[in-house]
Amino acid sequence: MRIIKLNIMKNSFRFWRALISLKVTIGILLLIVILSTFGSIVPQEQTIDFYKNNYSSSVFLNWKIILAFGFDHLYSTWWFIALLFIFSFNLAMCTFLQQLPNLKFFKRCYFYFNYSKFKNLEYYHKLGLNNFTKSIPILKKQNYLVFQTHNSIYGHKGLTGRIAPIIVHISLILILFGSFYNSLAGFISQEIITRNETVHIQNTLSIGKMSFLPKVSTRLNDFWIQYTKQGKIKQFYSDLSLVNNFGEENRQKTISVNKPLDFKGIVLYQTDWGISRLRFILDNINIQVPLQNIQKKQWLGILWNNNMKIFPVLITEGSGELKIYNQFEKKLHLLELNSFVNNIYFFDIIFTTGLQIKVDPGVWYVYFGFFLLMVSGILSYLTFSQIWLLNNGVYKFVGGKTNRAKFNFKIMYSNFIKSLYK
Repeated sequence: MRIIKLNIMKNSFRFWRALISLKVTIGILLLIVILSTFGSIVPQEQTIDFYKNNYSSSVFLNWKIILAFGFDHLYSTWWFIALLFIFSFNLAMCTFLQQLPNLKFFKRCYFYFNYSKFKNLEYYHKLGLNNFTKSIPILKKQNYLVFQTHNSIYGHKGLTGRIAPIIVHISLILILFGSFYNSLAGFISQEIITRNETVHIQNTLSIGKMSFLPKVSTRLNDFWIQYTKQGKIKQFYSDLSLVNNFGEENRQKTISVNKPLDFKGIVLYQTDWGISRLRFILDNINIQVPLQNIQKKQWLGILWNNNMKIFPVLITEGSGELKIYNQFEKKLHLLELNSFVNNIYFFDIIFTTGLQIKVDPGVWYVYFGFFLLMVSGILSYLTFSQIWLLNNGVYKFVGGKTNRAKFNFKIMYSNFIKSLYK
């Protein structure tokens, strides 16, 4: 019975060792990269009609295959999340079963008491020296941590560089965990808000299974555009207020592109803008003309007077002008804001702003993971070097090795040998 238990333990140990091997880790990572490529090629979170219209002729990437395997929402499918979990588990097990024990191995003092071991080192010398302990202060000047026992000396330098692989694993786990947390508890919404109106979060593009919509509303207080001297748009701004269910203002800020509003994890980005209505005074009557976007940044509306004369109204981005046509599409007037022509007074443009509202609860895990990844990149350049000395009563043996910067280590080692003779 005891032998059976030992065999089970050995087999399970071999299984975990095989699972955290470098080949398996690279294989899982390669599979994630290949699947992520599909997620980049195939537009995500679109309607069924979109895939039918755009992926009906392809054989290998047909719309039926896309919907069947979940390539339309790849990053939130259970099998892709499971694959990320396995990869994270693999990294964690590799860290605890391999990397941390290896770090303890490098921290130990490994003295050489047999001169035959020196022959396996990169650099090896047999010297006839009388002052054996003279090497200790020389190594300390080179920032080596030196240990001595009886007739053997061991020194190492750059142990911090051995931590880099562990930090890489931790950073990857944090990045994957942050992304997984975002997919479960985050959401993305696109909202179009007209000036002086308040809207709730409702047009969600993606929402996680554990996420919930915050009980706040967004009010657009004002919107304006900043133009360059050439008449091109330089920047556009939205003055926003976040209000609670009682109409109380929680936060107010003017946002622009790359300068969002952040309130308790809710981030509002400026994405687009448009024009909803125009306001005129025609025959002493206040008229609002609704507009329709006919092409990129060009809006068309209809204005009519008391005699039921219809005038098409056209406004174009950056022109700062309003063109009014007659029934035969011949331009009658060219109006600017706050201008008066005949009995038509153009005094207001009611803008709309496009906002992207996001909640990413795991974003700081991702940021911290990438920070650790950069730190590990810097630490990986630190060289780990080791030097041994042995006095067997007749000869003094000196040897050393390093994991990188071998040319610099060779110079240091040569100078160290020369200094022992001084």
